[in-house]
Amino acid sequence: MNTHFLTIEQYTFLMWVNRNYEWLKGKGYRTTWQPVQHNIHRIMVSSGYTDEDREYLKELIRFINGMGLKTYKRDWTWDKKGAELDWLVNTPMGGYMSEKDAFGL
Repeated sequence: MNTHFLTIEQYTFLMWVNRNYEWLKGKGYRTTWQPVQHNIHRIMVSSGYTDEDREYLKELIRFINGMGLKTYKRDWTWDKKGAELDWLVNTPMGGYMSEKDAFGL
């Protein structure tokens, strides 16, 4: 089993996913990679991910790209009362987050 080390960009992306996981679930994200937040935290703490983790991360990135989310603000946190992230979904604001950009896929 190979271990792949996180880049700074991957780490900040995982921080964003971890903070906004409930919002992603609300948008329909479902996976068998349970518990998702625990796995993301494990990857962040160890600064690396396995080939198996990589497949789940690819699935996550495909879901996010399928929503049309082209970018994200690194420090932005989902808020039940706000619509800011809903607005971001359809607003290209800079770089495109591809699987290759996020995890070299």
